[in-house]
Amino acid sequence: CALPIFIFEIEGEAGFRAREAAVLAELTAMRDVVLATGGGAVLAEENRRMLATRGTVVYLHAQPAALYERVRQDRNRPLLATADPAGRLRELYAVRDPLYREIADLVVETGRQSVQSLARELLARIRALSRRQPAAQGTTLEIDDLQLDTTTRNASRAGRKLELTTKEFGILEYLMRHPNQVLTRTMIEIGRAHV
Repeated sequence: CALPIFIFEIEGEAGFRAREAAVLAELTAMRDVVLATGGGAVLAEENRRMLATRGTVVYLHAQPAALYERVRQDRNRPLLATADPAGRLRELYAVRDPLYREIADLVVETGRQSVQSLARELLARIRALSRRQPAAQGTTLEIDDLQLDTTTRNASRAGRKLELTTKEFGILEYLMRHPNQVLTRTMIEIGRAHV
């Protein structure tokens, strides 16, 4: 599809990323969807937060050389329209790979197995992950007397409504969905204040 090139030409990468973020916000609010993002979707912190807190993130990982083989004939990749697309791909990978790993619930290596084999592996790992997750991807999350309604974005503790900023709500939602994650100091402080 030539649409990304058209948007890049008219609005630049910033315009494309703004549109991407708006669509991501809309789609991650839905339930029971499979969403394949563009490679740069993880560049914005808010996008990473939405992906990490609103679903299960599977990072289909491949090395830059394998990625280059997949896209080298594709003329609809504006960021690779350079004199050295393989070099540019390595640069993009160096920035994006750690961001995907930061939010991924699963990292799956791709490239060596058949599509059927990869699909079987993905299904088995997602099923195993869903059995381990303490909080379902539903609309209400509960830990002790703290409740978060992810549809209405309301929070309460012991039946009393909590006034939370969007950031605080997002962090608490993340903490409740990912209780075993390494926490930053800010997350711990907000969690202590409300839990």
